[in-house]
Amino acid sequence: MASVAQLRAFHFVATAGGYSQAAREMAVSQSALSGQVRQLEAISGVVLFERGPRGVTLTADGEALFQVTSRVFSALSEAAQMLKSPAAEGGRLRLASDGTVHSLPILDELRRRRPKLVFSIQLHNSDQVIEQIVQYRADVGITAQLPKDNRFHVQPLTTMAVGVFMPADHPSL
Repeated sequence: MASVAQLRAFHFVATAGGYSQAAREMAVSQSALSGQVRQLEAISGVVLFERGPRGVTLTADGEALFQVTSRVFSALSEAAQMLKSPAAEGGRLRLASDGTVHSLPILDELRRRRPKLVFSIQLHNSDQVIEQIVQYRADVGITAQLPKDNRFHVQPLTTMAVGVFMPADHPSL
C-alpha cells in the first residue's frame, strides 16, 4: 500500500517535471524524494516516470496516477480552506453577563460575524459573572464592572455614563 508521503513525492515530481525542482519546492533532499518515488514504484510494480536528461515525463500509468493524486490533493486543499473559512466558524460559546443592555449589541455583532455560532447566555451580577469564568462554566464574561484580576484578558469595549434621575419637581429635592 502506498503511503501519503510517497504519493505526495510522486505528485510534486510530476507537477514540477523533475526531481530537482520538486525537491526545492518541498524543501527536502533530491535523494529523499527519489527514494520515495522508487519505493512507490517498487510497491506498485509500475514504472511511473520515464527519466531523461532534462527531467522526467509521466508514463501512461504515471499519468493515470497523477489524475488521481491531483484530485486527492485538490480535495485536501479544499478541505483545509473550508476549515479556515469564516463560514465554518460555528461552534458553541457560553456567555455570562451582568445585564442585557450592554450584552445585546455584542451578541448582535457576534451573530452578524459568525452566523453559525451557537451561544448561550447566563445572567448574573458582576461578581457571579467573574466566578462563572473562574469555574469554567462560561467562556466569556460581559460586565459593566471590569475585573482587575491577572487571570483574565480584559478588553474594555465601551464607556458608559450611568446616572440616576427623577422628576424635577420631586419633593425630596
